[in-house]
Amino acid sequence: MHIWGVHIPEIGPEIARLHEVLNPEEQGKAARFKREIDRNTSISTRGALRILLAAYTEIPPAELTFSYCENGKPSIESADISFNVSHSGDWAVLAFGMNRKIGVDIEQIRQSVDIASIAGRYFSPAEIALIETAENPHDIFFQLWSRK
Repeated sequence: MHIWGVHIPEIGPEIARLHEVLNPEEQGKAARFKREIDRNTSISTRGALRILLAAYTEIPPAELTFSYCENGKPSIESADISFNVSHSGDWAVLAFGMNRKIGVDIEQIRQSVDIASIAGRYFSPAEIALIETAENPHDIFFQLWSRK
């Protein structure tokens, strides 16, 4: 299993090159974002995914064809590689594994999140108690949330 991190602000000079490896649907999706940071995140993440998958599969980035399962998770039928992508704030994380299912998640710790209402809905009583007694409840909340 390999995990790659992409710091979106550092991608700026490469954004045009990454845009070129996207298919027309991906380019259209990126173009629909109103904010430049959201467009750059979309282009950077999907472009990096294509470039890394090309290295693992030896299929050129622009020629990769994705299929999607019921919940929308993409895969590549012609390769035994599974992958997952998560982004939050200035970072994207891409994980790859051969012959195994994988997942990855990152979350920017935001103090503005109403952690009590989310924890009350999704967390066990033991997890809620851990959050409530923590020195920094937001840190613990986001650690637990990312693990879920």
